[in-house]
Amino acid sequence: MRGIKVKIIDGQLDFNDQCPFEQCDLMYISDYRKIIAEKDKIIEELIFSLGSFIDNDKCELDHHGECQTHGSFSNGGCIMLFARAILRKAREAE
Repeated sequence: MRGIKVKIIDGQLDFNDQCPFEQCDLMYISDYRKIIAEKDKIIEELIFSLGSFIDNDKCELDHHGECQTHGSFSNGGCIMLFARAILRKAREAE
């Protein structure tokens, strides 16, 4: 036996074998855990990669708000500041 059947409707798990709606998919808990583990591994790899990309150089913003040290997004804002903020949030969530 692979696990308990669940249905997923609008992102919510329901531990009921009955599925009255066509759009709900039956999954097994063990399969669901495997999917989560695979996604977590990808996230860990992205965080590691992002950490190796980040430097400690000071940002130098010009009068347009573009970073002369690291480069900027098309709408302004330093790419490195964005990357640092994402990495900080990821580490806080661990």
